[in-house]
Amino acid sequence: MMTEDFTKDVLSQIKDQKLAPRPRWQFTLKNYLLWALVGLATILGALAVTTIIFILTDYDWDVFVYLNRSFLVHVLMALPYLWLASLTLILVTIYYNFRHTKGGYHYEPYKIIGLSVFASLVLGTIMFWCGLDSEIHECLVDRLPLYGHLVQTNRDLWIYPEHGLLAGHITLFNDSQGFVFQDLHGTVWVVATDTQTIWDNRLHPATNTIIKLIGERQDAQHFRVRNIRPWNNRLPNEPMK
Repeated sequence: MMTEDFTKDVLSQIKDQKLAPRPRWQFTLKNYLLWALVGLATILGALAVTTIIFILTDYDWDVFVYLNRSFLVHVLMALPYLWLASLTLILVTIYYNFRHTKGGYHYEPYKIIGLSVFASLVLGTIMFWCGLDSEIHECLVDRLPLYGHLVQTNRDLWIYPEHGLLAGHITLFNDSQGFVFQDLHGTVWVVATDTQTIWDNRLHPATNTIIKLIGERQDAQHFRVRNIRPWNNRLPNEPMK
């Protein structure tokens, strides 16, 4: 009797509230969208991984001594917090999607996260070795000004002539006396070299070569250099964008 009363009560509420089952296509569409989000999140994770690898491998970890900061502070300033936060958000999104996709409850959380991390690491590493890492990073810096302010890179390190750090390209090269140099901000310098100047053996100095300088500023236009490095730690003469 109680069961019958309960059934009648439920049927009455359904009738009063005019409830109706959702069409099957809505659930199917939702599942497809969730799986598409999982795929998108994995791709974004790969972009984050390859950019993180680029930032960490391209960064000059030894120049902290010229900037009057400790190595710990140097490391903390270099960590790609934006990408780490993005990766965390992506993993949470993937976890949520798996848990709310049809059949997703069959997967244990650690397996979902592990699979997502593995896929992002593999794809991100492949993109890194294919040389897409610098392309992606430079594109983000050029297209999204806010990104450049949130992620510290080598561009932020080599703009301190008062600390003896400069980066830019050679505009006129003279092997015996030095060269004329334009830095990242467009300032033109007359750079003096001597027998004590150390050139990185990966460099083939010529006009338009992109380089990094360690030395000392003599005045507003003159700079004496002690050490000259290629701009890109992996591809010495890759043009700066």
